Amino acid sequence: MKNVIKKIHIDLYSPTSYEVIKAQQGDNRSRIIEFLLYDQGEPYMLESQDIEITMEGHRGDNSSFIKDCYFTDNIISATLDSDVLSESGTVCAKIVMYNSSDKTILSTIPFQISVQKNPCDKRNIETKKQSVINWLILHFKHLKNNLNSHLSDFSNPHKVTKEQIGLGNVPNVTTNEQAPTYKKADLLSELESGEPLSTAFGKISAAIANLITHVQDHLRHITSVEREQWKDSYNKKHVHENKTILDQTTASYTSEEKNKLLSLYTASEIDNKLSMLETNIDWKESVDTYDDIPAAYPNPEDGWTVNVKDTDFTYRYNGVNWIAISANAIPKATASVDGLFSKEDYVKLESLSNGYVTGVKGNTEHTYRTGNVNLTPEHIGALALSGGRMTGNIGLSVPSSYSGAHAIGLTYTNKNRPDTTVGGIGMFGTNGIFNSAFIGFGQTPWGVNNGLYMTESDIKWKNSKMLTESSGNAVSATAAAKLKTPRTIDGISFDGSTDITHYGVCSTAGDSNNKVVTIPGFQPKEGARIVVNFLSKNTAVGPVTLNVNSTGQRTIVKYANGPNTAYIRKGLYELIYAEEYWVLATGSIDYDVVNFVSYDTPDSSATSWTSTAPISNDLSLRSILSKISILLKNVRYLHNCMKYTDFSSEITKIDTRTFATPMCYVEHGIVYIYSGFIPNNTTTVVQLFKIPAKYAPRSTVLGNIGYTSSAGDVGKIASVSINQEGIVSFFQKQSLNYGNSFSIIYPMRIQ
Repeated sequence: MKNVIKKIHIDLYSPTSYEVIKAQQGDNRSRIIEFLLYDQGEPYMLESQDIEITMEGHRGDNSSFIKDCYFTDNIISATLDSDVLSESGTVCAKIVMYNSSDKTILSTIPFQISVQKNPCDKRNIETKKQSVINWLILHFKHLKNNLNSHLSDFSNPHKVTKEQIGLGNVPNVTTNEQAPTYKKADLLSELESGEPLSTAFGKISAAIANLITHVQDHLRHITSVEREQWKDSYNKKHVHENKTILDQTTASYTSEEKNKLLSLYTASEIDNKLSMLETNIDWKESVDTYDDIPAAYPNPEDGWTVNVKDTDFTYRYNGVNWIAISANAIPKATASVDGLFSKEDYVKLESLSNGYVTGVKGNTEHTYRTGNVNLTPEHIGALALSGGRMTGNIGLSVPSSYSGAHAIGLTYTNKNRPDTTVGGIGMFGTNGIFNSAFIGFGQTPWGVNNGLYMTESDIKWKNSKMLTESSGNAVSATAAAKLKTPRTIDGISFDGSTDITHYGVCSTAGDSNNKVVTIPGFQPKEGARIVVNFLSKNTAVGPVTLNVNSTGQRTIVKYANGPNTAYIRKGLYELIYAEEYWVLATGSIDYDVVNFVSYDTPDSSATSWTSTAPISNDLSLRSILSKISILLKNVRYLHNCMKYTDFSSEITKIDTRTFATPMCYVEHGIVYIYSGFIPNNTTTVVQLFKIPAKYAPRSTVLGNIGYTSSAGDVGKIASVSINQEGIVSFFQKQSLNYGNSFSIIYPMRIQ
């Protein structure tokens, strides 16, 4: 026997009431509930969500249970086992969707199960034990997942601060980036174990400073070579008088050489010069470039002198700036700077002195002008560059030396590119003979493809004949074979040379989604229209694309505002190219299939009312059809409520002493209940029987008790009623001697 599967459609966008599910006490996995989830008519897929789903609730005896559910696509399946159905009565349950990461509740779906009492109920206590075990297992799984998540969380989930673990005064830097502070020790002393770092660094600083001073003291250190040279130096000394040395040097000088010596500085004067230089120049270590001077000597003093290696210039600080003082640092002379005179400049100056200009005179002037002269075109008999008037004729001829092809005439250039020809007018010929005239554009305006080209017999525009000479010197216009400017009409290129056609035949097999068609001259332009004859019905699954003239696959859709499935059958279709899609403009409505979610059910399954939002003018066709299917299902439900239905066999007797079998039915939306009660009942309130909940009233309803034939019952108070749970009860103030019939009539509760 197959499992009974109850399908419940739920649209998460619209509020929905769910019917009560019936089951038998003690049944084990004989019934499965499937919840089909939708979002505004579209299936709400669950497999892509990070969720866990359980069925939770309590039984008719208020004992709790929790069960795992499984899901696929947009369907949640919940199995009703003997544990859930262990007690008769109403089971209040809900489907709960949890976030798998933090176990927060994402959504719940409440529903009820009406469990009919099993006459053979053995109250097996093991069922309850199993329910507790299942609950413990599920919560242990949640606890385990939370523990694993906590163990893998290294982002300080307990929010421990550095003060709490004693790191408040520790800098958050690596060892190499720590910056200890210290004071250099006054005296040298050895390091001691256990002393603070600031003290140790102070001793080390004093020792290093002392070492640097010692290393830089060259008076205390000599090389091994110097040490050998100095050995026995005192015994090797000798003495010469300066006068003796000078007399020996000048003894061989001529009188002329001796006179030159007399003109030289005296020893005293030389000493004074050297003293002055030594006083005003303080040589410093050289640097690589001029830009390195400020870095090497940030606080210079007057007289500091530095040589720069890359230019070999020498600079001296004058108290304000670094001034170049070496001869090679003097620059070449310019219009604004004094300097050296190059040999090339000297040659030019020398040439001017041999043949200089004494005056300037224009062709139309009578005297020569000197000084600064401004010559104009009028002075020399020429037209200005800006234009002017010229009288007489201009003759252009081909030099006798020309051979091959040649063009003579005027050319034109733009002001920003005077070296580039943009057009021209003139004559063209070969071997010194003109045979054609031209007015053209570009760097070769004489070319037949670049403008107007004229011969004695015809005129061409860009190599297409415009006029031609026929017999008798008559001239006729040549018919244009193409439009001057080609156009695109409805996406089809048109230049006048061929007819326009928007029609093409697609022979792509039906099992292929990628359709191909050829339409001469087509270009993918917005608004382009084509008509395609599809020879095969499309049988492939998924979106259908169309490639016209190898311009690329574009999806065929029914609407231009987004992707939507279009169904292509055999036949003619008109399509419009818009927003990178092929939009169906026309097609047989017999072949147009609309895919939507239907909520309609057979009459027998329409047992509850389903709410839905109103139909508005901005909904898609499939959303409207889904709402219409809900409407049809609700009409079936109302029809079931209005038709005659006898539910006498569905009641459950509570007091078996009821003397008549109750007769219960619904007709035209009115519930009718007829029955009776036994006499001499000493109980004040007696629950007689219970009807199905779907036929129960919205609130308690009083019935009518039949006429009594016993004089002893006259004046006694009694009544009969039914509550919203469907329980029919009898009330009496005093015990009645005779049993009487009763009736309860009320409108059926429609959801």
